[in-house]
Amino acid sequence: MAGDDQVTVPGRNVVLTAKVQVRSLFLEDIKNQPVEFHLVSAPERVRLCVLEKGRTDRDGKVRAVMEVLEAGRYVVAIRYPGDDRHLPNEDVSMVLAVRPGEPVVILDVDNTLTNENWLHRDPEPAPYDGDTVRVVNELARRYKVVYLSARPKPLHTLTRKWLAKYGFPEGPVLLWYPSTWRWLRPSKFKQDQLTALRRMGVNVVAGVSNTEEDIEAYEKAGILPIILGKRERDAVHARDWNEIGRMLLEKDGKVLIHGETSSPPVIGRPR
Repeated sequence: MAGDDQVTVPGRNVVLTAKVQVRSLFLEDIKNQPVEFHLVSAPERVRLCVLEKGRTDRDGKVRAVMEVLEAGRYVVAIRYPGDDRHLPNEDVSMVLAVRPGEPVVILDVDNTLTNENWLHRDPEPAPYDGDTVRVVNELARRYKVVYLSARPKPLHTLTRKWLAKYGFPEGPVLLWYPSTWRWLRPSKFKQDQLTALRRMGVNVVAGVSNTEEDIEAYEKAGILPIILGKRERDAVHARDWNEIGRMLLEKDGKVLIHGETSSPPVIGRPR
């Protein structure tokens, strides 16, 4: 089972989605199965409660609506009790409500936070380098951190466990699912996710990745692209995570790019 993480602003309703599948030769959707959504953590002034119960549709999906009143992090446990054919399963969805003006940084996962792609034979890749975890935790003290990856959505739980194992800060994990023709290209999925956040009023400042496709997606969404480990004409180049830290963690709270500073948000192409 895989839940959806989301980023929003206070005062909106969000639709939580979970997808229940069984792993056979392929991933087979399980329809007409009960699923429960429980709010287990929220900002102090939000009452904890059982959100909703529902049954999966023909695509194995079930939805619940949650009203987001306050800025902060909402954690929802999604539970499938199983039946005589299927084992019980659960996942966690996180909804991050960001105040207007709060800076947000987007981080790719594979070959950006990790030193190998998820398809590599090692299911537990190490962080990209010895500074990765430290720098990302320092970023989390100044920015809201959102993980946006082309990993397929069924890897949601695995990705969360990997981030927790190495001590990365908590944040929404937005994973790719080709639910439209346009999203057959993961870069289009990322572009649309970022554009939707910007239109909602989320102050997305910069994105870090290692691929030219992601850099194009960041640029088209209007955020500063930082490419790790290689050079690309339309992106800021960083040799390692220590350099990313120097770029994004100036003491005065400004974004530092190649010796120049500018207050967040930084929009469009780098200077």
